[in-house]
Amino acid sequence: MDKQRRQFLFSNQAAHSCSLPWNRSETQFYEQCTRCNACLNACETQIINTNSFGYPSIQFNQGQGECTFCYACANACHLPLFLKKEEEPWQRTIKIKKTCLSFNHIECRICHDICDKETITFKPQLGGYTILLKEENCNGCGACISICPVNAIELISN
Repeated sequence: MDKQRRQFLFSNQAAHSCSLPWNRSETQFYEQCTRCNACLNACETQIINTNSFGYPSIQFNQGQGECTFCYACANACHLPLFLKKEEEPWQRTIKIKKTCLSFNHIECRICHDICDKETITFKPQLGGYTILLKEENCNGCGACISICPVNAIELISN
């Protein structure tokens, strides 16, 4: 597939997928990835699967549900698609949607309980809780995404 067609085809997909940590760029990834699946097999938490086009993407709703930033996916790749391990794995944080149970006066704090970074905290208020996000604490591991009973948390680019 020529470069221009590939770029058009995957431009919409890139906006809605979660690329692998340390990925240099979505465009470069879709242009050069051979879909060999070495990264899928290397992932220690089994959260890498293929998207609708057969390219690797993070899917927090499978495997152990979070990224441990082990770098195995990047080590398994024979192409220069990844940054060095010493660099930040990605610039992503979470967003909590209005479907969150706590926004709807139902007590649920499972996302707070699972987060090692204390990114999500709950402040008591009359009639329930206010959710406080400390985005600067979030490393984008996805642990809170997979455990949310109403899928109200998503990973977004900073």
